[in-house]
Amino acid sequence: MDLKKSTAEKTDIEMLQSIRLFSPGGKAPDYAIADMVIEVDKLEKEIAKMKEFSASDGKTRLQVRRSKAGNIYSVYNEYYKGREVKSKDHSPDRDDLPY
Repeated sequence: MDLKKSTAEKTDIEMLQSIRLFSPGGKAPDYAIADMVIEVDKLEKEIAKMKEFSASDGKTRLQVRRSKAGNIYSVYNEYYKGREVKSKDHSPDRDDLPY
């Protein structure tokens, strides 16, 4: 899989503490992309933070990333943070995507 290289380095990334991702084990099938662990107690506490990152449709978008060391992790996707979501935002033809 080809991954696009980030053009901007961010040091203040808001990582999720309640959802952790891992590379699948050696015996996992080829179609397994990642293993996910959700710590429910932490997730309940993190709901307020998720609301801060919600768009007008009440949905919080997350982004799955791979670190330079090859570890998989998730962060809040700030692209829609506090924005009003319109139908054109869901069009695959839009040209204002951040990547």
